[in-house]
Amino acid sequence: MKVWVAVLGAAGLAGAARWVAGRLSAVTVSGDSMEPALSDGDRVLVWRSGLSRLSVGDIVVACVPALSDRSWLIKRVAALPGDPVPAAVAKAVEGDETVPPDRLVLLSDNAEGSVDSRRFGYAYGDLVLGLVVRRLSPGR
Repeated sequence: MKVWVAVLGAAGLAGAARWVAGRLSAVTVSGDSMEPALSDGDRVLVWRSGLSRLSVGDIVVACVPALSDRSWLIKRVAALPGDPVPAAVAKAVEGDETVPPDRLVLLSDNAEGSVDSRRFGYAYGDLVLGLVVRRLSPGR
């Protein structure tokens, strides 16, 4: 009986390790839009998670199809579905008072010259890769 428990325990541990590994990604920051929190060249660990697990203030990696190159961006969550639209992005979202379902507002920490919701409006919640949970190594 103890052998089976040990085998099942090892198999469970291996399965849990595969599950965790499938939920994590390492991403390299490019540019200075998130300074001072993140700098160009920083490597960050991203936990794959959906919109329902995010909070205002979280830093996320998301794809924004409104941009011509469909690039991945690292930005801070400024508003979630049902939240009031921040004044900084009101012009880009055509006067909505609250953020629509399945959308979010993403802003840069370093707004000057950055591309964020002030330019492209809402981001789609289903295009969020995940939440930045840790800086792995500093950039420059």
